[in-house]
Amino acid sequence: ARRGTMLDILAAAAIGATFAAFCGYGIASFQALFLNRTFGLTAGEAAVWINVPAALAGSLGALATGWLAGRLAHRYPNAIAWIPGFGMILSVPFYLLAFSTGNLVVCAVALCIAGFSKYGYLAAQYTIGQGVVSAQVRAVSTAVMLFIINLLGYGLGPLFIGALSDTLFALQVADLGAADLTRKACEGAARAALSGDLQAICKIAHPESLQKSLWITSLLYAGGGGFFLLTCRWLQKDMVAK
Repeated sequence: ARRGTMLDILAAAAIGATFAAFCGYGIASFQALFLNRTFGLTAGEAAVWINVPAALAGSLGALATGWLAGRLAHRYPNAIAWIPGFGMILSVPFYLLAFSTGNLVVCAVALCIAGFSKYGYLAAQYTIGQGVVSAQVRAVSTAVMLFIINLLGYGLGPLFIGALSDTLFALQVADLGAADLTRKACEGAARAALSGDLQAICKIAHPESLQKSLWITSLLYAGGGGFFLLTCRWLQKDMVAK
C-alpha cells in the first residue's frame, strides 16, 4: 500500500512540474517576441527591462517557497506542495493581465508577480521527489522525474506555443478574408510590400495570434498547481525525509 501511495505522489508531482516547465519554457521562449510585437521593444530592451527582472522575481519566489515550507514543515509537512500549488494557480490571472494590457509598466509588474508566484514548484519538485522515497533510491527518483519534465515540459512547451500561434494566425487571417496571407509576409520589411488592407490585417493578426497562444498556455498553470495540491492528501503522513 505504501509503494502505491509513493508512486501516486511522485506521479502527481512530476505531472505538476511538467505542466510548469511546459508553460514556463514556452512562455520564456516567446515573451520577448510578444513584447516586440505588442510594445515595439527590441530583443535587447525586452531582456534588460522585462525578462531579467521577471527572472529575478522567479528566483526570489523559489527561495521564498523553500524558506516558508521549511518554517512550516514540522507542523505542515505538505506545505511544500500546497504553497507552490496555490502559487501556480495565482500566477494565471497575472499572466493573463500581462498578455492583455496595453501598458508596458503594468505588463512588466504582472510578469514579475507571476514569476514570483509560479517558481516555487522548483523547490517542491526536488523536495517531494526525494522526500517520499528511501535514501537508496533518491537519485533514481530525481533522475526519472527530471527525464519526464525535460522530455515533455522543456521539449514540447515552445513547440506548442509556436504551433498554436501559427494555427491561430491562419484562422484569423482567413476570417478576415486573406487566407493566402502568411506570417512571414507580415514580418519586417516584407510587410511594407503588402497592400494597405493586408498591412491592416497583419497589424491585427500578427500580434494577436501570439497573444492568444500565450493566454491559453498560461491557463495550463492552474492544471499544474492542481496536481501539486493533489499530493497534499498523502504528503502529511508519507514524507520520509523530514
